[in-house]
Amino acid sequence: MQLNQDVQVNVQKDHALGITNIWINAPIRQGDQMLGVAGTGLQLNGVIKDLQLSREEGVSIMYVDYAGSIQLHQDQALINFMSLTKNSSQQIKFDTLFDQPADRHTLYEAMDQLKQGKQSIVTRFVSVNGHKYLVSLNWIPEVGWYQVTLLDLAILLPKNYFVGIALVYIITMLAALLLLNWVLNHLVLQPVNKLDHAMTQVANGLPVKLELNTNTASNNEIDRLVRHFAQMSTRVSQARSELEDKVKERTADLDRLVKLDPLTELLNRRGMNECITQALSRAQRDGSAIGILWLDVDWFKEVNDRYGHEAGDAALKTVAAMIRRHIRPYDHAARWGGDEFLVLLDSLDQTLLNQIGERIRAAVATQTELRDSQQHIIALSVSIGGYLFTANEDVAQLLNNADQALYRAKSQGRNCYSQFEHSLDEQPTSAQFN
Repeated sequence: MQLNQDVQVNVQKDHALGITNIWINAPIRQGDQMLGVAGTGLQLNGVIKDLQLSREEGVSIMYVDYAGSIQLHQDQALINFMSLTKNSSQQIKFDTLFDQPADRHTLYEAMDQLKQGKQSIVTRFVSVNGHKYLVSLNWIPEVGWYQVTLLDLAILLPKNYFVGIALVYIITMLAALLLLNWVLNHLVLQPVNKLDHAMTQVANGLPVKLELNTNTASNNEIDRLVRHFAQMSTRVSQARSELEDKVKERTADLDRLVKLDPLTELLNRRGMNECITQALSRAQRDGSAIGILWLDVDWFKEVNDRYGHEAGDAALKTVAAMIRRHIRPYDHAARWGGDEFLVLLDSLDQTLLNQIGERIRAAVATQTELRDSQQHIIALSVSIGGYLFTANEDVAQLLNNADQALYRAKSQGRNCYSQFEHSLDEQPTSAQFN
């Protein structure tokens, strides 16, 4: 009665009858005055059976009081009989089952928390006889006991139980990794590698052919990047092509400006020198003949002095026009300097050279296009020297021979054509070469 509990439970063994009973006593009070005790007894075996304390292997259930003394257990040898009258030192307590002092301390702290209502149930891992157990504590305030459940993990969760789970987990992880690898390669790495290769081609100025999925229905980051790069590379390619075309046009314009005479739009001396060099190389290789006509406008200074420089420029343009009309499309004409012109004729003989030279002379002499301010015809004439190349000579010798023929034409009274004759090659020359 000193415990002042509403219900008292005590386990007592009757040696005379050979049975063990659980006595449940309830004090009857009126205020602070004790009137009596009402109680009943239950056989321990029946209680253990009803509570199913030994229902499953690996599971051990016991009931302990507030001091930790074992009140009910499937092993009756652990039960504290007459725990209400025994000294604490004589009682069997549940903490003796645990190997580690730290486990005992932890469980007593958990019992205090349960009794104070801070938690409804507490679970901890403990060591019992060298085995890992999971212990669960639950407070039963009506009788002042704790329900203690011990789960033997070695029995309930054996290692071989996890082998199948581990295999399934490993296989699942491998499958997931393979799938992830395929997805990354197919959707990310391969497109990025191709994109990087295409970017390198663009940087090196090479044509780009993207073999990537640029379907507009796709909307992930890689597809958008590919589409944007495809558009960018197309614009870059177009800009590069346009720039190359413009450079070619500008180069052709510059080449034309460098090699053309701006007044007559015939070749200048530089352009003609290149043509002569190429023609000589071709003639020496093929054994063909080339011809040179060297023209000089007669009395050009008098035309300039009498009619003015504009008329002089018009005279040079008129002579250039006459030359164009009487040479073949594959022949070349140049303003050699001042009032002198040079014509390069390919694939011909001496007769054809003489005919072309004479036609040009006659066309200039009979022209009616050049007129003064009063619309009077300004008479023009040219002296022409011709030379046919048939031997191994250089550009200087070729031009020197043509110049000698021109000198002979001038010495014969001008307005005439003269071909080069070797018997007269000792004549002085006025040719200058670049």
